[in-house]
Amino acid sequence: MTVETHPKKKVEIIAERAVLPRVIDLVNEAGATGYTVLPAMAGLGRSGAWSGDAVFSATEHVLVMVLTTEAVAQTIIERARAALAEFDTIVFLTDVRVVRDDHF
Repeated sequence: MTVETHPKKKVEIIAERAVLPRVIDLVNEAGATGYTVLPAMAGLGRSGAWSGDAVFSATEHVLVMVLTTEAVAQTIIERARAALAEFDTIVFLTDVRVVRDDHF
């Protein structure tokens, strides 16, 4: 038996914890129906290695995930590009399939 799935977009934003309120605002203003925030413990990228430090929360990063429609996803990434350009952020857009279409 094949389970019916529905196409959606997943937007992932890795950002400094300090800008999390801005990220959440732009996600909500774009019309997303929900999001999930996870801690980002460590990474390595263009700027070198980084890791969170419990004493200095400014060095902490978070991962914000949003499953949504194509239109809302495009709005989120356009707004993120403009609003977060001066911050250490990474934005991903991925095609996904969901089982429960009505949740997104």
